[in-house]
Amino acid sequence: MRRIARVKKKNELAWKKKKLVPKSFLFCFSREAKRRKKKPFKKRRLSALLLLVSALFSCCDARPSPPQFDLVASVAEQQPLVRGRNKRESRLDSETNSKLRRLHLSSLLFFFFFLLTPVFPSLSPFPIIQMANDAKEERQRLIAAVVGPGGHVQTQLHRHRLSQRLSSTSTSTSSSSPTFVSSPAEFAPLVANAKPYARKHDAAVVILTMGSSEERCPFFRELDANFVKTNPADVFVFTVAGDDQSTSSLAECLATLPNFYVVDMIKHAAPLGWGTPDHLKDRRLWGGPWTEGYRQMGHWRLTKQFSLMKNLGYRYALQIDDDSLFPSPGVSENLFETMKREKLKIGGRASFPEGHNVALGLPELARYFIVSEKFEPSPLLYSHCKPPNMEGLFSDLTGKENAPGWDRWMFYGNFVIFDLEWIHEEMVQRFINLISQSGGHFRFRWNEQASLAMVWQMFVREGEYKVFKFPYVHGVVDSRLEDLQG
Repeated sequence: MRRIARVKKKNELAWKKKKLVPKSFLFCFSREAKRRKKKPFKKRRLSALLLLVSALFSCCDARPSPPQFDLVASVAEQQPLVRGRNKRESRLDSETNSKLRRLHLSSLLFFFFFLLTPVFPSLSPFPIIQMANDAKEERQRLIAAVVGPGGHVQTQLHRHRLSQRLSSTSTSTSSSSPTFVSSPAEFAPLVANAKPYARKHDAAVVILTMGSSEERCPFFRELDANFVKTNPADVFVFTVAGDDQSTSSLAECLATLPNFYVVDMIKHAAPLGWGTPDHLKDRRLWGGPWTEGYRQMGHWRLTKQFSLMKNLGYRYALQIDDDSLFPSPGVSENLFETMKREKLKIGGRASFPEGHNVALGLPELARYFIVSEKFEPSPLLYSHCKPPNMEGLFSDLTGKENAPGWDRWMFYGNFVIFDLEWIHEEMVQRFINLISQSGGHFRFRWNEQASLAMVWQMFVREGEYKVFKFPYVHGVVDSRLEDLQG
């Protein structure tokens, strides 16, 4: 029995050795293949030779190479010669023979048409060759458009533009839509005033208005007499009424005020960044009764006004409403000099606790930022939380007095001064971008007021902010302060 088992095992090993292992493509040219003189290998050898000749023609051709046909992988995948017990007997199954015949025919066609296409390009059976030629010409045209006379790309900007355009799948030219204002030279043509724009001070006053010149001219003149005289600043009045006549009449009204510039926000929406973000255009996502213009105002104030003033070269930006009044004798203190002298990052006229339903979700977003960024917030934040730690950073859903959670204490948005160097710090911008991407400032009532209140408490410490005291009239502020004092 053992002898029979040994013989059986020996036969199995012998059978395994007889099985043909798949050969490489170069096996077709070996001496062993020539000695066997098998017809299938002749076909493989002829196909390989034809492909090599075709490759030589394609190398000589100046046009791009056609789609590569992986003959090596195709031949290697074919089932090799199957041998029986007799070494002299060999055969190929019908499927393998048919594949080899198709391979042989395709190689002949490949060779034939590549002989003709250099002389007769229109006879090419491969439409993709023309597409490749067009792509090559477009690539050369784009390179020539940004390459200097010496043959080298001249600047980093050119290299960036080249990589952007070459990576694009479209052969059309770049969009001609205006980009966001990045310099005073780009901003000057947007001003509706007859006088040219020129930065004269380190501070800017930013006002958004929808009123007519008859309604707002008295306010702007009072602003100039009772505030700008003691707080030198350039005043920007952005009209959002969408009426060219209102903008021109307001510009005529303010023509005698040297530091006032009127700009039509709707007319120049693209370079000024005004509008609804693309990811928030679905009105089904909007909560509350607030209009689209009100939401756009909060988005612009949070994400665009600081960048615009920074690009124009200002250090401080004052955000005020167009219905704020500065009664006589006016503001005697230079608030911008106070900000600079005391190294303040933010300052306002009044602060108050906002209603619980206007900031739902904002504390949770701040908590996510603190955890994900491993950021240590200012102790000021937890002083406005109950309990005064991370556990108290959540939204109050009850609206009851002294309820746990974030107390929503914030500056009134009708008068706030910002240090633009602070607002453009990396971590501050990260958090503002997170708010913008979440869409909560637009969908809900966060607006810029609640959003910047969270920025203030997270990134500003005690002694780096101030509540100023001076004669000031605003309907909402006066009524709310009376309620708080009562």
